[in-house]
Amino acid sequence: MKEGKPAAKAEAPAVSKPETKGTGKPGQTSESPNPRTSPTAAGDEKKSGASAALSTEQNAKIRDTLRSGPAQHLTNVQFSITVGGVIPGTVQLYDLPVSVVEYAPQYRDYDYILVGDENLIVDPSTLTIVAVIAA
Repeated sequence: MKEGKPAAKAEAPAVSKPETKGTGKPGQTSESPNPRTSPTAAGDEKKSGASAALSTEQNAKIRDTLRSGPAQHLTNVQFSITVGGVIPGTVQLYDLPVSVVEYAPQYRDYDYILVGDENLIVDPSTLTIVAVIAA
C-alpha cells in the first residue's frame, strides 16, 4: 500500500511570538487598525537603550505631562502590561509630547497609551511596550 502524502505538518505547533498574549480580542479601544505599525529602518538602532531607568523626577514629569494629554484611558485590556509585551494593532497610540522627549530623550520616536493607572511607552514600529510608568 502506498502512502501518498508525507507528514510535513509536524512543526505546526511552533509559536514564533509567545509574548503576544491576548491578541485574540482586538477592537476594544479603536475602530481601525493602527496605521503607524509598519516597520521603519531609520532609528531602530537608537531605540535599543530606551528602557533605561528613569529618575524619580523624570517619572514625575512624564506622569504629569501625559495625564493632561489627549490619550483615552483604557481599561480591561487583553494584553500583558509589561516591558517587552506587545499590544494589538487595533489600539490607538498617541505621540509622546515634545516636552517628554526633552527630559527623557531615550523615548524619542516612541508613542504612548494609558491603561488603567499606567502610562505605557510603546515602540510604534513593533508595538512593543518599552516602559511602564505609574500614572
